[in-house]
Amino acid sequence: MIPQTSKLTHIKLIAQILLNYLADFRADNNKQKFFSGTFKNFVNTFILKLSEIEAKYYDNALTKEEEAT
Repeated sequence: MIPQTSKLTHIKLIAQILLNYLADFRADNNKQKFFSGTFKNFVNTFILKLSEIEAKYYDNALTKEEEAT
């Protein structure tokens, strides 16, 4: 069984990677128009929410982990 702190670290890393991929995908979409309408709105909202979560929790958690080590 994976310890709870390890799971949280994995979730933080996966969320950061997802945010980076979606931001890159959105930038590519601005050039080539892969998607529009509802899906475009969903991706933009999802990126915004992930950014807010990152600013609120991710940086604080990393600081605490660095202090703990």
